[in-house]
Amino acid sequence: MPGSQNHRSVVATLLALLAIGAALPSSSTAGDPATAEEFFRRGCQRSEDGQLKGALADLTEALRLDPRKIEAWVVRAITRAKTGDTDGAISDWGEVIALEPKNPKPLLNRGWLRFKKKGEIDAALKDFDEAIKLDPAFVRAFTNRGLVRRAKGDLAGAATDFAEAVKLDPKDGMSRWNRAVLEYWRMEFKRALELSVEMHAAGMDEFWRDYAAIFATLCRVRLGEEELVTPELRETFKGRDGKAAGQWTASIAAFLRGDLTEAEFLKLKDAGEGHEAKDQACQGWFYAASVRLAAGDKVMAKDYFEKCVATEVKGFDEFELAKVELVRLKKDK
Repeated sequence: MPGSQNHRSVVATLLALLAIGAALPSSSTAGDPATAEEFFRRGCQRSEDGQLKGALADLTEALRLDPRKIEAWVVRAITRAKTGDTDGAISDWGEVIALEPKNPKPLLNRGWLRFKKKGEIDAALKDFDEAIKLDPAFVRAFTNRGLVRRAKGDLAGAATDFAEAVKLDPKDGMSRWNRAVLEYWRMEFKRALELSVEMHAAGMDEFWRDYAAIFATLCRVRLGEEELVTPELRETFKGRDGKAAGQWTASIAAFLRGDLTEAEFLKLKDAGEGHEAKDQACQGWFYAASVRLAAGDKVMAKDYFEKCVATEVKGFDEFELAKVELVRLKKDK
């Protein structure tokens, strides 16, 4: 389940994670900038303030004055991606890679853009392969490569990568989540259930514990089990009945265990604002479709899965799983 971050936090976090010896400036430069550093500082400030066009102009000037100013390439790559200029962002990450050939993190960022924004699976796979070669303990590179392999249909390779990521960091929620989702993708619901329960018990934060409990319940629904209100579900959502807006994960759980009707659940999915509205629509249609499918109602399940896919929320696993379910339903005709 992807979260959201504001632009400044993305810039600051990536500069720190890349370990390039740069920090996001905390204040703008007084007067008109003249040096690469001053243009960089004002560009960062403008980027922070959402003035992306001005930020790009300043960062470009900083790079004209100092083409080896690696932190300016990084921030411009991030800012270009924010404006939708994926090709420009990929190009800038290429410059970072050329300046820092032994740093695996820029490869991770370029590979992710290639995969998620361009659909360039083979190019993304090459970037993640190289990142892992540079750092064999790079958890996120294994996770991302697993996602690319899954997209290519190499489910065994994806399983190997997710397992390695979990081995490297047993408390990494993303890796454990992807491992469980992969088994669900393969319709191995019993194994997906086991992995979800393991994930729930692994000391995750609330976000991942919520989704581990949700996914465990979904697997039980698909397996036709009678006992849905399990100890981990009861513990996780204690004090959150999910019957009001603003408790979305609790609402999913309440629906899956039968405490919300389908009509009530689908009404709550529309209570989100901004990007949350589409995100909740994607998830709402997927879980409603899955319950319908488990009950044998393939007609309504197909309709709901199609509505999930129509949201175009491509960053969510529910979107990808809905596409897989539609392919299976088509084959079952």
